[in-house]
Amino acid sequence: RKTDVKDNLHFGFKSFIFNAEPSEWSYGVSEQRLGRDQAIDITDDTTGEIHSLARQCTPVYVNEVGHNKKLHCNVDIRHTNECSVYYYIFIDKDHAMKAGDQVELLVDYGEAYEDVRERKGYGKDNNKLCGGDDDDAARLKRNFVDREMVQQDI
Repeated sequence: RKTDVKDNLHFGFKSFIFNAEPSEWSYGVSEQRLGRDQAIDITDDTTGEIHSLARQCTPVYVNEVGHNKKLHCNVDIRHTNECSVYYYIFIDKDHAMKAGDQVELLVDYGEAYEDVRERKGYGKDNNKLCGGDDDDAARLKRNFVDREMVQQDI
């Protein structure tokens, strides 16, 4: 949807308001508008949750491999133009399936997704001293940093 393409600054404010939930459901794009970076945001502007049209599409049901070496990425994300994101399923010979087999669809979002991983508790910097958002102290620390960035943007 055209309304899913947002200026990164506006998207950052929205994500801050909805406690970073929208940041899990956005994709950076190379197109700039008025010299500013853009993002594709598939969340509802009034709730911060995935919007109804996005819930009808496969990508919201694809999980992320994160830093788990036991998981194998079998979905590739491609930007075929500046504002469209496509997911392609690929199964290599080492992970070939037999008829009737089921496999979880997994993608690797790379380093751009690390902030989300940390909020969810499985980032590289998560440990007993720095947990996910279920750890109040860690969540508050991240939120103060985010608030400072929002104040600088304003």
